Amino acid sequence: MHQDSARQLIAKAQDEQSWQYNKGRKPVPEFKQGDKVLVNPHTLDWVNSKGTGAKLKQRWIGLFEVSQIINPKVFRLRMTDKYPGFPVFNIEHLKKYQESTPEMGECTIMQESRRTQMESQEYEVEDIVGHRRSGKALQYLVCWSGYGPQYDTWEPARSLRNAATLV
Repeated sequence: MHQDSARQLIAKAQDEQSWQYNKGRKPVPEFKQGDKVLVNPHTLDWVNSKGTGAKLKQRWIGLFEVSQIINPKVFRLRMTDKYPGFPVFNIEHLKKYQESTPEMGECTIMQESRRTQMESQEYEVEDIVGHRRSGKALQYLVCWSGYGPQYDTWEPARSLRNAATLV
């Protein structure tokens, strides 16, 4: 008798606590593959997002496409290599892009206000000729398509993202 009333009171207290905790929280957004998202560079501590005039910097950058859902809270984005870091982000750093309504007209995407590194040119990999360990990182000797062996270079694995089958 006393145990049942104690269980009911504990359950009621837990319900009240969870309600109080959740009342100020936003629902977790759900992203699907192919959705357009924006990235908050300030929460990632990207070097170029801080500094002089930081108040006038964009809070959200991009218009990136979700290319893979790793788990419900982690996503791989389709980005160029002019952005620092790895293209995998936690949901905390992302915001769903809202298309403008037809009556508002076509919306132009603002150019980025931060200085970005130039997008590197892409060369086709013909073959991976060798590999070595440089410190903790693994490097590959790359034979470039259309170039002779004198142009073979040692490249880190992160530079060969588009040649994953050869690696």
